[in-house]
Amino acid sequence: MSDDPLSYYTGQSLISDLGRYAALFDDLPTDVPTLCVMLQGLVVHFGLGSLHGVIISPERQAEVNTSWVEPILACIVELDDAPLTVPRPPERRFVGCCRDFSLLLTACY
Repeated sequence: MSDDPLSYYTGQSLISDLGRYAALFDDLPTDVPTLCVMLQGLVVHFGLGSLHGVIISPERQAEVNTSWVEPILACIVELDDAPLTVPRPPERRFVGCCRDFSLLLTACY
């Protein structure tokens, strides 16, 4: 652990590390409201597909078990390789949960 608690708690962990996808975050907005809207265009909640007019298959529902940022980003990019600032149609969003929205927002910093 770092001697400086602020450095320790604001650094990336193994779970929030961007890994090979770090460059995708280079030109992202920095304000929280804009980032929240951006993330809503990347992730669809596993239980709310019907609100977006999509039926989430059991295979896609399994994405919710992805726990670390790097594999989540791998899935997002595999589904649609547009910049992260471009919203995806619901059927091409990562199938996640509230934790994934929070984790991705944390990873933005």
